[in-house]
Amino acid sequence: MGPTMKLSIIPAVLGLAILLPVAGRSQQSAQDYVKQGWDYLQKQQFDSAIAATSKALELDPHYADAYALRGKALWAKDQKDEKALADLNRALALDPKHVEALNSRGLYFFGRMEYEKAVADFSKAIELEPKLWESYRGRGLTYYHWARLEDLTADIMKAMSGSGGALKKGEKPKTNPKYDLALADFNQAIALNPKNSFGYRWRGDAYSAKREYDPAIADYTRAIELKPGDAEAFYKRGRAFMEKGDLEHADKDYKKACALNPQYKGQPYQ
Repeated sequence: MGPTMKLSIIPAVLGLAILLPVAGRSQQSAQDYVKQGWDYLQKQQFDSAIAATSKALELDPHYADAYALRGKALWAKDQKDEKALADLNRALALDPKHVEALNSRGLYFFGRMEYEKAVADFSKAIELEPKLWESYRGRGLTYYHWARLEDLTADIMKAMSGSGGALKKGEKPKTNPKYDLALADFNQAIALNPKNSFGYRWRGDAYSAKREYDPAIADYTRAIELKPGDAEAFYKRGRAFMEKGDLEHADKDYKKACALNPQYKGQPYQ
């Protein structure tokens, strides 16, 4: 009976030996599909990125990276697509410390003006990985647009109530403290990625919102040095010059912005 049992075990062992490499190849194939998906995403081929990551999930339904990447691709294709949020939530359920998924979900909430949720996700990402500039960028932009929304709402409420907004002699206008939070994050983003022109432009926006036009102009100038074709940086620097009363430089920047991007021709400074 002993030899018979040994012989019966052999096919089972051989079957296991055959199955183990197959499982390994399936996992590797899932990784390959995710890599392909990332390459497609970099090329802004969103449908192909979604298809590749979907294939990865067919092979491994518990692959957090695949859910994170497909969620990011779905969001990039359509920022209102709730399937993106479902994928990002699934990625974070599988791996609560998935920094890429946190940043992508932060951008999703940012786009929906759910600023408190966006800040929470970006802050968690920063806590987990303090050296990733994208997290500071996302949180800084969230604070900036949150402050802009609050300022606009306050202006509308003042207009509706008929209350005057005139300042007393010598009184300086108050600015939303969230602009300072935005500045702190943009400072960190620039320190981590000093060659990215957008960081300087965004920081210039925050300085402009605080009516600090000299550092705003300096930042817009640096953005232009790094990306000479940035029409928006010329346009915003021109507005900052106008706010300072330097109409000559404002006019030059406005004309340059229009030359780079004709859409600005219908947006003269007020």
